[in-house]
Amino acid sequence: MRIARPKWLGGLMVSLMAVVALPAQAATDPAATVDAFHAALHAGKRDLALSLLAPDVSMYEQGFVESSRNSYSGGHITADMLFAKDTSYKVTERHMLWFGDSAACVMSQTTTRGQFQGQTIDLIGTETVVLRKAGDGWAIVHIHTSAHPRSKQDGDQ
Repeated sequence: MRIARPKWLGGLMVSLMAVVALPAQAATDPAATVDAFHAALHAGKRDLALSLLAPDVSMYEQGFVESSRNSYSGGHITADMLFAKDTSYKVTERHMLWFGDSAACVMSQTTTRGQFQGQTIDLIGTETVVLRKAGDGWAIVHIHTSAHPRSKQDGDQ
């Protein structure tokens, strides 16, 4: 007896494989770790996002500071996930610096667009992420982000 598989199951399996693949991909590439962090926030995957941060991570955003993974977990991550869910985040330029085999810095220019809490969001941003080797993977030890509303001088980035 053959059991019919629902059509939506194929899409679900692809989605699950993509989520499962994030940590493995992030293990070999610092930039992929940064991308996995943003994808986890966008998908509302709190535990995955936190797993990519070192316990002693420092996060600087618009002049505010989170001084550890526990601090971020108990505070700002919820707002970041809500914002990421309602906006699209795109890397427009990226550079990477290596510090030997055990540390790297990923520097990105970004755009963020969407609607959030009744407001139109159209931002130009910069992000610097420092990572260190952690076993077979990478851990984010510092994030510094800033952004400003797009102006006519910024063009269409």
